[in-house]
Amino acid sequence: MSRAAAAPLDEDGSAAVSGISTGRWLTRADDLVGTPGSGADQPDAALRLCFPRQWPGAFKSSAPLQALLKALKGTRVRAVEADAPAAAAAAAAGVPLHALHSFSNAERLETALGWRVVKGFVVYECADKAASTQFVAVRHWWNQRADGAWVDLTSVAATEEERSLLVESKLGEKEEALLDDEGCERATALGRRLRNLPREHAATAAPEPTPRPPQSAKPVIDWGDAEVTTAKSREAPESERAVVLSRTARFAPWMAQLRAQLLEVAYEVVKSTLQQQVDELPDSEEEEDRIKRWNSMPPAEQHSQMMQGMQFVGHRLTKMVELIMQDLLPQMPMDPEALFLASAVQFIGRQYDTALTTLQRSLLASEGTPPKELAARYYYQANLCFKLLQGHEQLTPTGMKKPPPLSSKRAAELTALASTGIKEALRLDPSFKSAYIDAEMVAKFTFPDDPHALVKMHREMVEEACLTRRFWVTGWQRPMHFMRKLRSQPWWDATEFPWVVKMLQAFPDIKREVLAMRAPPAKDAKAERWDEVGTKHDAGDRELVEGGKWSELVLLNADPAVEHLVARNRRKCPNTLKLLDSIPEAAEMAKRGIGESTFSALSPKAHLKPHCGSTNLRLTCHLPLIAPEGCSIRVGQERRTYREGEIMIFDDSFEHEVWHEGSDGDRVVLLVRFWHPDIAAKEYAQAVHHSKESYFLHKRNLVVPPLQPSK
Repeated sequence: MSRAAAAPLDEDGSAAVSGISTGRWLTRADDLVGTPGSGADQPDAALRLCFPRQWPGAFKSSAPLQALLKALKGTRVRAVEADAPAAAAAAAAGVPLHALHSFSNAERLETALGWRVVKGFVVYECADKAASTQFVAVRHWWNQRADGAWVDLTSVAATEEERSLLVESKLGEKEEALLDDEGCERATALGRRLRNLPREHAATAAPEPTPRPPQSAKPVIDWGDAEVTTAKSREAPESERAVVLSRTARFAPWMAQLRAQLLEVAYEVVKSTLQQQVDELPDSEEEEDRIKRWNSMPPAEQHSQMMQGMQFVGHRLTKMVELIMQDLLPQMPMDPEALFLASAVQFIGRQYDTALTTLQRSLLASEGTPPKELAARYYYQANLCFKLLQGHEQLTPTGMKKPPPLSSKRAAELTALASTGIKEALRLDPSFKSAYIDAEMVAKFTFPDDPHALVKMHREMVEEACLTRRFWVTGWQRPMHFMRKLRSQPWWDATEFPWVVKMLQAFPDIKREVLAMRAPPAKDAKAERWDEVGTKHDAGDRELVEGGKWSELVLLNADPAVEHLVARNRRKCPNTLKLLDSIPEAAEMAKRGIGESTFSALSPKAHLKPHCGSTNLRLTCHLPLIAPEGCSIRVGQERRTYREGEIMIFDDSFEHEVWHEGSDGDRVVLLVRFWHPDIAAKEYAQAVHHSKESYFLHKRNLVVPPLQPSK
């Protein structure tokens, strides 16, 4: 009579339940899996199993393990270590965790903490390397936290320091049929001995093999299906291991060509769909005209032009998709470079969700990728998350469509993944400028309604990288463009600038002009209206004000959008413009489009949220003309009060915010931006080019995957 007819017993003698009992009871679909000829499906072989010691190095160097994982159809592979914070979170949530109960443990963690259940296999290696180097896998469940980390809180080893290799499975739902007699015996033996295996075999396990010195013979490349070996290895005794080159190294020249072609396609797609030139820094006037035409189009026309652009480069893109997804990836499904190229072509085709999944698989297998290259890919991960969080249109079988709104859980997962991407990019390459800049995006999605928590998080994310002085030098100064040679200080002594004397002398005349414009209009006359900030130009500034109004009268500005306003305002404020024209540092800066001069008014109860200016090429002067009580400004960590006629000079690339906490009329200042004193007049053109190049490179990082060769 077959014992399979009766329910097997647990270790305590009670009826065993699949996935719950103390013994690792398996279903038919969960049977032990070994590589051909390994004998790993026998109980004796199962008793020699323990956890892998050096991952993912062992995975990359082991042909048997790679063969096993290929048979398992794993979609992702990762080494998982003990995670004290995760265990603490589970304990705080009161989640009961039991040894060997991976199925029920994973489900409890998902219910209590929202950590997604991942179903797959845990892989074990043979402790006695002299007896066997084969591997065995059994079904296992674990979890994925919101930050993307895989967590395995099911204890199966003698010590929590042991590692296990987890393979996410493509298989469907778990079958509930019990094992037959032989399967029950193997499962029972394995379940009873797993805890003690590492300790039992610690003394007898063979040491890791010492790497052989590299062969000096020149490799003979065979571009067929045979393995690549050296001439010397072909003549060596069978006991010597042949030198085998990875497929990535073997096809490196071809992969480099493919990558370059894909980069060309990416440039073409961006130019055809977004009307942006990103292969090289464009002529400034030509680019301005292109952007102006694009921004003037209604959304429907923009969408139509994007689709026409996709059709224009669609044939070449389709060929690249076929080459990478149908020819390359099936041959190299676990290769990090092949996976990265697959993700890149999905990004170019605006399939951001799929591109993110493929990229994560690439990152999991990215050991050996140069740090700068890896940093760019982690930033790329963050960029993909931002596009999904912002709801960018994606390409579907029926055309470009806006995706449905994200669930709060998915949004939290993407924000955590973006945070991981930015932090890893900064850790691996502290000179990666875009990672510094877009750390703010992570903070915005984390604290959308708390401006102070937002800037604090941005400061903290870049703080460690700032210590390297490879880009920013302090977390308090965070401009998009930053020139390191310039002095960095939040507040400046006004006496350092000779033209301040002229400004103070002109103060009475300037104030009279402002009071005349802001006086109640005479009968039948029109009141002077100042434009709310962000309505005529620099639309992003509109988001900075809360609780009141922030308005301006533009005096010096090269933006074509306000050219007519500048001409009108010059006639209204002759004394003010005479002063500004006599300050070459301010007039020259405005002509080059790096800064402006305005009258700036802030209404009672208004607050300008903490923010940083766009560049450190300039300083900012505030001459308070009307300063009611309760008006102040913080730059860096120091807050100062506005007083009429007392000039303030500061570097607005430092974090700053402004308050009008009074109730007695608007605060009005003459705001003048001027060149940083460390930049000589002969260097103005070079500084402008430096800033435009910086903006250009950052913009390219946002719209093109990191296919450029790392320098």
